[in-house]
Amino acid sequence: MTSPVLYLIQSDYSNTANMLNKVLQLYTSDDSVVLMGEAILFSDHAVLKQLKKIHILENDAEIFCDRQTTDLNILNYSEFADLCLQHKQCITLK
Repeated sequence: MTSPVLYLIQSDYSNTANMLNKVLQLYTSDDSVVLMGEAILFSDHAVLKQLKKIHILENDAEIFCDRQTTDLNILNYSEFADLCLQHKQCITLK
């Protein structure tokens, strides 16, 4: 049994779809995904419907996200730090 992985998606808009497809290939039900920066513009992408634990930072949500984010968990920085500490492995995709 492997420990859960935290995926940080920090890619620019033009590359985010590719990064989400990479995550889908590796993702297990215990893993978590954090969309950051321009990547949150893909918050309604079909790939995300197949993932369970999807988060965005509250500052990014305020800047980029005009639509409902009912499927996304919005994190403040303290909650983000806690999430990072819950995972032994973190993979950043840019």
